Amino acid sequence: MSLVSFRTGGAAVAAFCLAFTHQAAAVDIFVSPTGSAAAPGTLSSPTSFDTALASLRPGDRLLLRGGTYVFPTSKIFDHAATAAQPIFVGRAVAGEVPIVRTTSPDPTFLVSGAYITFQGLVFDGNDVAMEGLLCTSTGTDVSHDITILECDITKHWGSGLRMSPTRRTSVRRCHIYQNGQTRLDHGIYAGAGDDITIEDCSIWGNRGWGVHAYNDAISEIDVGFSKPPDRGWINLTVRRNRIHGNGFPRPGQSGGNEGSGIVVSGQWDDPLVENNFVYDNATYGLNIESFDPYPPRNPVRPIVRNNTFYGNRAAQLAIVHAEGGWIVNNICDNGGTAAALVFLASSSGNTSFDFNFYAQAASAVLFDLDGASLSFVEWRSHGQDANSLAGQSPGFVDAGQGNLHLSGNSPAIDRGTSLTGAVAADDIDGLSRPQGAAVDMGADEVSAAGWRAGAVDMGNGWKWLPWFGYYFDAAGGWIYHAEHGFMYPVGTSIPSAWFWHSHMGAWLWTGNGTYPFLWSASRQTWLWYYRGTGHGSGGFFHNVATAETVWL
Repeated sequence: MSLVSFRTGGAAVAAFCLAFTHQAAAVDIFVSPTGSAAAPGTLSSPTSFDTALASLRPGDRLLLRGGTYVFPTSKIFDHAATAAQPIFVGRAVAGEVPIVRTTSPDPTFLVSGAYITFQGLVFDGNDVAMEGLLCTSTGTDVSHDITILECDITKHWGSGLRMSPTRRTSVRRCHIYQNGQTRLDHGIYAGAGDDITIEDCSIWGNRGWGVHAYNDAISEIDVGFSKPPDRGWINLTVRRNRIHGNGFPRPGQSGGNEGSGIVVSGQWDDPLVENNFVYDNATYGLNIESFDPYPPRNPVRPIVRNNTFYGNRAAQLAIVHAEGGWIVNNICDNGGTAAALVFLASSSGNTSFDFNFYAQAASAVLFDLDGASLSFVEWRSHGQDANSLAGQSPGFVDAGQGNLHLSGNSPAIDRGTSLTGAVAADDIDGLSRPQGAAVDMGADEVSAAGWRAGAVDMGNGWKWLPWFGYYFDAAGGWIYHAEHGFMYPVGTSIPSAWFWHSHMGAWLWTGNGTYPFLWSASRQTWLWYYRGTGHGSGGFFHNVATAETVWL
């Protein structure tokens, strides 16, 4: 079978020759783990992955049927697609789960091309593959305009996702968990690059850092492109993520507790960290520092706003090296431990703290300035946090279960500032700010609408929530969910609720800080729903207690 047969369908020799003189029309190429190289690459008769990859051209879609794809080495995506003709690589059929891995210590996908989207794939390294994806360069060609969307990336020997160098690359709505063997293996490693966005992800249980943005570039040569004329040339955004439980050894691993939730180091210009839940990590919640061993290259003007830091073991915030910066509208709570709330080094000149919420008592010695331990009162005498609060509980819904949304009586409600640049436009769940008289401190903005807050009327009775999807208000208090079917919600005073799942015959608890994780009262465990697998009559769930994926 020729490589152009996906486009010609076995046309005559004249059409075959024409393909070499004119750009072939974009096609959908379906593959499966058992696909034959001789198959036409249709939905009902998929071809092999290697055959499709060799044929892939700008504008094409490589669509994976469900099952496990095992490769002996990396699959290379070096295609020079364009904005007008991007390449798509993703799940072919809703409800099917394509799993990809290598049997060698290499990245499963090595990406050095441009304008490529990967969506709906499970990168399961089986603790053999080095990374799930490596976005990098080949010679002078730097990967750019790469989108990684709604993928699971787990159990890799190194970092789950490595980007170095890359530019205009986004990671969105991904689950990145349980990767790495040592403290240098992270959920996401973002090295030299520009315009990197990490948003709406769940990043947990990785051996090293959750997100390590470690820009070791010291010249434009290192990232392979020229500085944009209107701004700094290496930018980073980390927002609306849930980053927790990173930095601890996994079962069978050695070493101590060494990882932070987020580390921003090196020469990032105007890095933005906003609307994240960062909790229960082994050292810091967020650490901003310089890059060595070169002459120090510090993050410039970092903005850290509307985040919630809770129970991180060393400190909630550590600003070690930064050139300027604004730390505003955040909540810091050590969860009743002895961990510091803030560590600040004088080398971070002109970094300003204000309108933050510190849960521990104002007299508690939980601030560190150049090694000197200070109370909140003493800390304020150094010109910081003039309008901040201390000494009250922030009133989380259920911090022990990682639900750091604010209850309806939280003292953090309406206590933030809306000064230009100080506040995120929305909250961790996409709800616009403010909902009340002023913005709320932390990543959550409270709405009296409860779990329905932010619902968009789509017409004909249908509504859409960014975190929950499409649902229809049925009779008698029931809703019909487009993926879960009929559900009966109970509880509207906070942004979460119990739902009676009629197909499963069980009560499930979830909310806009928890879904697609649902707590099963009958099973006494968390169920992780694979988005897109249900059609109103069940779906695939990962049972966290048994580590099994089941149809419920």
